[in-house]
Parts: sequence; C-alpha cells; structure tokens
Amino acid sequence: TAYVVSLTVYNACGDSDTKTGILGQNLGVEDMDLGQWTIFPNPVRTQLTLEHTYGVEGMITLVDGLGRTVVELPGNGDSTQHIDVTNLSAGSYVLRIVSDGGFYQHRIQIVK
Repeated sequence: TAYVVSLTVYNACGDSDTKTGILGQNLGVEDMDLGQWTIFPNPVRTQLTLEHTYGVEGMITLVDGLGRTVVELPGNGDSTQHIDVTNLSAGSYVLRIVSDGGFYQHRIQIVK
C-alpha cells in the first residue's frame, strides 16, 4: 500500500511551498523471510519473545502510536530473545527489526 502525501509550508509573508511524495513504497531494503520469525505472545502483558531460526540479530525497536521509539536494543544473536514490556503503557506498538539490509515489521498489542 502506498499513499501520496503533500506538505505545504508557509512563511510570515504568506509565501508557500508544497512538497509531494509517495509514502509506503519500499525504501531500499528487502523484507526478511517472514516465515522464519515467531513473535509471541501477542497480545503481551510482561515479556515479548522473538524467535528466529538463524538467531536474532540487528537492531530491534518498539515504536508507539505517536512514532516514538520506546525500546531500542541490539539482537543477542541467539535463536530466542526476550523484551521486557512491563513499563510500557497498554496500546498498539510496531516491532521493527533491521538486520544486514533486511527489514521485518510486526504489530504488537500490549495489554495490562
């Protein structure tokens, strides 16, 4: 899915400039093999578990609904990695893993 997005800025004199682009297209990284990832439980209360057959590597982030990164940590290289979410508020988050030019994204729901 792609969206056409426009941003218009105005200065104090009333002049404006508009920039239009496409949001949602591939940004130059390939999707990782989605069949090799297991993310559970979802919804999660306290601890999120990531499993990957070749080991969890790369940078792992959780992003809240406002686009703020609330968790950022490197993969541990093991086949399983745990993320403590007990200090995060209930809501929807996006889990992102970027590794070796690959990108994986998954929606996570935190419940209390």
